[in-house]
Amino acid sequence: MLLIEGVAGIGKTTLINSLIRQYVDSNKRNRSSLHLAQAHTYHPLAPDEIDSKLLPEQNLAHLEQILSLLSWLVSSVSSEQRKIFFCTIHTLHITHCVRPGILSWNDVATFDRRLQQLGCKLIFLRATEETIWERTVWGRRENEFIIYYGRKYGDSLENIHNYYVQEQEKMLTIAELSAMKKLMVDCGRTIPDISQEAFDFWMK
Repeated sequence: MLLIEGVAGIGKTTLINSLIRQYVDSNKRNRSSLHLAQAHTYHPLAPDEIDSKLLPEQNLAHLEQILSLLSWLVSSVSSEQRKIFFCTIHTLHITHCVRPGILSWNDVATFDRRLQQLGCKLIFLRATEETIWERTVWGRRENEFIIYYGRKYGDSLENIHNYYVQEQEKMLTIAELSAMKKLMVDCGRTIPDISQEAFDFWMK
């Protein structure tokens, strides 16, 4: 399993799509594979987050559902000698600590250890302030992400950018606490360069 974390808009989805294509191309046999997109890992929390009704208990119950599913998927093939289950996860508990932001590291440390015990690895996409401006803010300035969702973090593009720069610092601090084997990747590099390094890390 591989968890991809990082602030919004810096290339997580693009990297995951590339990794999945490499996985399919490199396997002659069909294996069990799963991709948990933000539709499952984050968006179920969004309605209550937007209305300021989300409770820590709800967030923790959501994480427990995901961990229980992953635990079963791993345990059900534990007797196999070969690797026959592959999974990518688009953000999870590290993001939850800053957005919605109602949980702390102490709340999710147990989940992190459980992921580590399941063999999950972590890739954190790290961006410069310039890259966050170009990809997260300026590149999305006319779409729904900034016009509606991003406005909760500032009343100008500059303020929204400042929020995401600070969010990355918080996420990096949390990621360093993770028990999972981790790889910090400069997302200013080209996707082919990042993808090959990430794929090798995932498959080792």
